[in-house]
Amino acid sequence: MTDAKSIRKQVCCFLKDNKKKKAEIDIPKDFKPDSLVNPLLLCYRKAVLFLQKWIIPCRLKNWLLSTTGIRIGLDACIPHYIHFDPYFPELISIGRGSLVGGLSSFHTHKIKDRKLLLGRIDVKERALIAGLTTIFPGVTVNKHAITGMKSTITNDVPERGFVVGRDKLLKIWSDEEVERHFGESKHDPAYYKEYRQKTREFRKNQGIMRVTIRNNGRRLNPGNEWYLARPWIRIFYNAAFVETARIAPWEWLRKLLYTCMGVRLGRNVKLGKGTVFDHIYGDMCAVGDNVKIGKNCYFDNHSYTLAESDYGRIVIGENTIIEDNCYVFCGARIGRGCTLKNGAAVLRDVPDGETWAGMPAKPVELKKDK
Repeated sequence: MTDAKSIRKQVCCFLKDNKKKKAEIDIPKDFKPDSLVNPLLLCYRKAVLFLQKWIIPCRLKNWLLSTTGIRIGLDACIPHYIHFDPYFPELISIGRGSLVGGLSSFHTHKIKDRKLLLGRIDVKERALIAGLTTIFPGVTVNKHAITGMKSTITNDVPERGFVVGRDKLLKIWSDEEVERHFGESKHDPAYYKEYRQKTREFRKNQGIMRVTIRNNGRRLNPGNEWYLARPWIRIFYNAAFVETARIAPWEWLRKLLYTCMGVRLGRNVKLGKGTVFDHIYGDMCAVGDNVKIGKNCYFDNHSYTLAESDYGRIVIGENTIIEDNCYVFCGARIGRGCTLKNGAAVLRDVPDGETWAGMPAKPVELKKDK
């Protein structure tokens, strides 16, 4: 049986050898990785990585993360609710101008069948990790690559690759698509004035369901300039209600908090625990009468890519059922009498009476003609 001293020596050798992507080490039954890290250092890392989940994307946050050992490039955008492995964060690298979607996870170690797997995670420059992505040890996400929402990545993502689901390579981006999805700012002097005009018009005109703005600012991706979306005081006002409602144990309190934030909730709405209406534009959500919303759903009224900002309203028709863990993208309308099955990710409009499921969600039971 491998003793603790031998395991620590193998781990140290791997951490020092930057050329190795993965290491597999035999371990005894009931082995705990805590024995491999200085207790004070581990406590510090856990504290920082817990707190950073609620810190807005900013240079201070990136610096704070770097104190745990994570290497973060210029203008990498790291939003809320990101999980980083606290045991070996020094194995994580996020490149210049990259963007990580909310609720994603980075795992640099894994224990299975009496084996400790260690691996470096290297997100190259100008790569996009979509929300709810899980990345396992030893993965490289190459330049101009995108992982789809709710992906599980266990193998390298090729340059210009678009990977969805579990390591499924959907396509390789063409030159034209690279420019559309990853094109860098042209630094238009009128950009910031036009940005504010478009977002102001979006807020005033309820007929506008969605607005898309091409990035031409000073930063490498628009996610770092989230505060341009609307007056920052309103964003923090919304966030206070969201974070309180997210952990509120009583439905009446969740509904009260979201109503105070500006979400329009109809009569007899059921609202599950852990459900989140967007921090920036959650007050642009309208929920009809007799709607049932399950636990841990996410209504996302904003989205950033490396080249664009998207803001949109979300409208949910009456008598609709939204099961647990569903996601609704900005600008989507969900019709009357619809059903979204557990874990559905809705990226476009759902017609009246239909049942949708999957990622991305698709109709599984079309409405019946009378």
